[in-house]
Amino acid sequence: MWKQNAAQVIPIAISSTAVIPKSLSQSLKRLSLHPNTYTQMQKSVILGTCSIVRKFFKLEIRPSSLILLIIISQER
Repeated sequence: MWKQNAAQVIPIAISSTAVIPKSLSQSLKRLSLHPNTYTQMQKSVILGTCSIVRKFFKLEIRPSSLILLIIISQER
C-alpha cells in the first residue's frame, strides 16, 4: 500500500488500572519518544478512570460525607 516495502506494528497498550507491559519502553524507543512518556500515559488513564467512576457513582463531595468517609476508613 502506498508503495511501501514493509510495515511494522508497534504496540502501545495500557490497561484501565495503568498497568504497562514490559515491552512498552522498547516501543517508545522505536518511536523516538521520551522514555518517561509512560508516566504521562499512566496519569491520563488513572484520571480518566477516576472520572468515569465518579460519574458512575455520581459522588458529590460535601464536608459531612467527607468526614463520614474518613471515620469509616479509620475504623477499618
